[in-house]
Amino acid sequence: MIARAYEESFDARVEDVSDPTLKMGFDLRSRRHDGDERCIEVKGRRAVGDVELTENEWAKAANLREQYWLYVVFDCAAAHPRLLRVRDPFATLLVRAKGGVVIGEASVFAAAEELNS
Repeated sequence: MIARAYEESFDARVEDVSDPTLKMGFDLRSRRHDGDERCIEVKGRRAVGDVELTENEWAKAANLREQYWLYVVFDCAAAHPRLLRVRDPFATLLVRAKGGVVIGEASVFAAAEELNS
């Protein structure tokens, strides 16, 4: 993984916290010798394209601010992928809402009126 290798090139201790059950809101926690700790969300794109963060990832970016980094690897399928890093994406990136809302089936069942057949 390019993002992990980049961090390790600074002799950082890098921990993979991407397990969805942890709900950390980022993929890697990097601790550097100078005391800098980075919470890194990694997104990869086969070529170049939009990057979408989940609600949980965006909320973590909003809460962690300067400590939260977005690492985007463009051209993953190419011989020379490109790593771009953005510190505090909540403050520095313009975003737009994409898509609609998702309503869980349990909510539909709880709120719906049953039809008698």
